[in-house]
Amino acid sequence: MELKGSYTIEAALLMPIIVGTTVILIYMSFFLHDRAVVYEGAIFLANKYTNEQNVTNQEIKQKLGLESEQVINERVICTKNINTQIVVTNKEISVTINGKFYFPNMYVVNTIFNKEVLDISITKKIKRENPVSFIRQCIKIEKLLN
Repeated sequence: MELKGSYTIEAALLMPIIVGTTVILIYMSFFLHDRAVVYEGAIFLANKYTNEQNVTNQEIKQKLGLESEQVINERVICTKNINTQIVVTNKEISVTINGKFYFPNMYVVNTIFNKEVLDISITKKIKRENPVSFIRQCIKIEKLLN
């Protein structure tokens, strides 16, 4: 009957490792989710008004600023301090999004990543096209191929 307490000791040694690993995996999945949301949001916002010709650049910038709240800020889990910068010119739309992903204050996480905060940043630039000239170029290419 010497081995009666051996399971308790093994569990006491293994459980912190298992729980810690599970928490780290959960927060890493939160990080990947938030990064995907930010990337998708930047691409969505940059593509939104690329073919608009009847709206001024300032109006496009205002609309994209309002939409960024719904597209990004309401969908992230742990990312805070999200800053969206939108530049609209006649030739392109540029969307830059920066945010900080906060880990819980855990010694293990801080030891692995050497910081409590991971930065999420993306810049997406899309050229603005005139739909009429694009269709005309497609027709010319089609005629050349035939």
